[in-house]
Amino acid sequence: MPKEHTLNRKRQIINELSDKMKSAKAMIFADFRGLTVEQDTELRAALRKAGVEYRVIKNTLARFAAKENNLDELDSYFNGPTAMASSDTDPVAPAKVLSEFVKKFENLELKVGVVEGKVIDTKG
Repeated sequence: MPKEHTLNRKRQIINELSDKMKSAKAMIFADFRGLTVEQDTELRAALRKAGVEYRVIKNTLARFAAKENNLDELDSYFNGPTAMASSDTDPVAPAKVLSEFVKKFENLELKVGVVEGKVIDTKG
């Protein structure tokens, strides 16, 4: 059984993710497996410049946060390495920056997006 402080820390992360999911105009979830450190640094810099928050997330904790926000459709996308790019102000910025980098770095793969509460697959 996990220790109480571990459970409290996980609950705190779930709450942070849940709040981010509530406030975000847009979120894109991506698999960053295979990116070099230089590529990841370049991607993070471009996202920061566009005002997009980018973080690696634990799939299990993301599932709980998504469920709290009635985004159960995301559950099947939370496997393998997952990063979340989100913007509270611009619904286009995360997709714009990540789609540029998907073309540039073949190892970066978009999983799914959420725009103003609607789940959109990569075809959308």
